[in-house]
Amino acid sequence: MIESKIQSELNKKYNPEGSPLRNQQLHVLDILVLFDKICRENGIDYWLHGGTLLGAVRHGGFIPWDDDVDVCIKAVDYRKFRKVFLRNLPKRYRLVDYRTSPRECHRTWIRIVDTKYSVKRIYNEEIVTEPVWIDVFTMINGTVKKKRFLENTHGKILRRRMNVILDGHAKRNVALLLYPFSAFLTDIVKLYDRIFNKDLYVQNYGCFFFFKELPAKKLFPTKDIMFEGHRLRGPADSHEICRLIYDDYMSLPDENNRATHDILEFISN
Repeated sequence: MIESKIQSELNKKYNPEGSPLRNQQLHVLDILVLFDKICRENGIDYWLHGGTLLGAVRHGGFIPWDDDVDVCIKAVDYRKFRKVFLRNLPKRYRLVDYRTSPRECHRTWIRIVDTKYSVKRIYNEEIVTEPVWIDVFTMINGTVKKKRFLENTHGKILRRRMNVILDGHAKRNVALLLYPFSAFLTDIVKLYDRIFNKDLYVQNYGCFFFFKELPAKKLFPTKDIMFEGHRLRGPADSHEICRLIYDDYMSLPDENNRATHDILEFISN
């Protein structure tokens, strides 16, 4: 973990207490703590991933300029996960995936959304208002080559549907025709886990980042890791996973490479 003096300076610069970014982080943290509670009570294994894991290892919590949360589950646990969360989420929270929202059919990961809060941010040079959520990704057995095969088959169908939905000139019924087929493939492709390399994991198809093969023995068994004062779940070897993903992971990026999400306002709905 970086020195406390450096961490304090980063917090003061990027996410001081009471700032819109810090408010966003704290409410996303509330979702994450609820997520952890439901997973533990129902025997669902998960782990912090990506920038969230890096934040836990290097900062003991959020990367100061970051505002989102990434967690992973095994693809083979997807059905159980979905059933458990639909049954146990309090009313103000929603599980959003291709089944609960056909517009999300292009997205192969899940979002747990808190409908009580929103954030106003700059996105693609426009001001947008979005809900508060955490992203739940699935990991599949296999290699990057397998992932690219899935991207070039099932992934193309998902992107075709996404383009139809986002095209303001397309009729909605055309988009809906693609939904059953792509949703069907999303289920079928889970079966691939049973036949591919059990020693490696890679982030699921449809996720256009983290093209890294991660050794199963470095991911599992998962173990507790501290994040913003909360005991959550991380990989078996969090430092090695961060090294494989980010290489020199303990070094801070140059200031011009610290991607902020330009949060303007945190809103209570």
